[in-house]
Amino acid sequence: MIALTILLLAGYLILLRRLNRGSSVFTPVGIHAAFFACGIAIPALYVYATDPWCEAGVKSFFAGRDLLAALDLALLFLGLGAAAARMLSPDAPTKAPAEAAEKAEQAIVTDDVPRHRIYVIVAGALLLTGFFFYKNLDLYRDLARDIWTSADVFDLIQDTRIDALYGSTYAIQGLTRVLPIVIVLLSCQWYARGDRSAAALALTLLAIDFAGLSVVGIRGTQICVLLQLAMVRNYFVPFSARRVLLSAAAIAALLVLTTAVKFGFGFSANSILFAEVLGHVANRVSLGAVHLQYVLSIFPGELPHKQGMTYVQDLVSLIPSPVKRAIFPPAYWVDFNGYLYQRVFAHDGGTTTETILGELYANFGYTGIGLGCFGYGLVLQALSTRFARRAWRTTSATGLSLCLAFYLAQSTIEGVGETFFVTALWVAILYAVLFPGRALLHLLLQPAPAPA
Repeated sequence: MIALTILLLAGYLILLRRLNRGSSVFTPVGIHAAFFACGIAIPALYVYATDPWCEAGVKSFFAGRDLLAALDLALLFLGLGAAAARMLSPDAPTKAPAEAAEKAEQAIVTDDVPRHRIYVIVAGALLLTGFFFYKNLDLYRDLARDIWTSADVFDLIQDTRIDALYGSTYAIQGLTRVLPIVIVLLSCQWYARGDRSAAALALTLLAIDFAGLSVVGIRGTQICVLLQLAMVRNYFVPFSARRVLLSAAAIAALLVLTTAVKFGFGFSANSILFAEVLGHVANRVSLGAVHLQYVLSIFPGELPHKQGMTYVQDLVSLIPSPVKRAIFPPAYWVDFNGYLYQRVFAHDGGTTTETILGELYANFGYTGIGLGCFGYGLVLQALSTRFARRAWRTTSATGLSLCLAFYLAQSTIEGVGETFFVTALWVAILYAVLFPGRALLHLLLQPAPAPA
């Protein structure tokens, strides 16, 4: 079975490369492929072949053939979906990078993002961030005191993060969602019309965002912001092969560095070897495969398939707690990943890394994996075709579409309900703030006027 999974994975990656010639990396489908290969398939093969006895929280379970069967089914139907999207769009561009760059410069000419409204959004994001840290001031004061003497800096930071995020779902969104979307929009202005003030503001906000995320201990969002900026750059000025390798190496190095800092490398009373830091990175990367196996082991044996109710649970979880808790039962107070976290770790306050495969299987079993991956592969390839054509012609359409496309691709390792629903909500809110007139027309089902 291992040989079959490797063959299907290689075939799927080759297929994506052929379908997206000249634009297969730092695109929606390229981000998805990297997450799938590095976050699910390769770790799953490693776990199955070398250490099939898995532990997650208080749970222990065996990585069996059902793990590889789920991967094989997903790879087959993801490939069929991508091929179907290509057949539905036979005139997809296959230009060389230099030609695509020239086309991009001709296509993206309109900057329709009002700067004064950007300032309003930034002020709102900073207020949310300030409220988050003010609310958790005592926690971070204790962290600043204890971090220099703790024997286990990683657990200290992790526990502080869980305590701080509990009850602060919306306050942390200033750092994890709003500022990243604004940074992407400003980067689009920068590339579209060479606006150096937009570049300066984007870099300033990037520094603020990274500093805040470092204090909270959220490394994943830092990597996601950099990947989105790489997508923006690739949209306007496609990467050369050499720059792709350098960018990928830099992002990987940043992941190791931020993990080392969070692990306590150089700050802990214990002697932490660099190999341990790399081991922790590998363990964190493998969580998607481990948690997929956990879902395969409890559905439908311990729990019946959810028949789509996890998506309802994810949507309800977006409602502010005072309203949500007055209307819905406790099962809907957290999203599906939060529910799995409660089962795995036997306490509240966090989320797991649940893949889109696990999400589909929990709802509809192997049928869900097959049909869901077909649709998922089709949509991602269609978005990548639009990306290659430089089909978004304004900075707002480009920036907001790239944010949505990125988080849809990132749903490969976190599920659609975990991050994509949240991002879609914030994109809708920011669109309404940027263009209240257009948003009102959309609500009234009237066509919005084309930008001047």
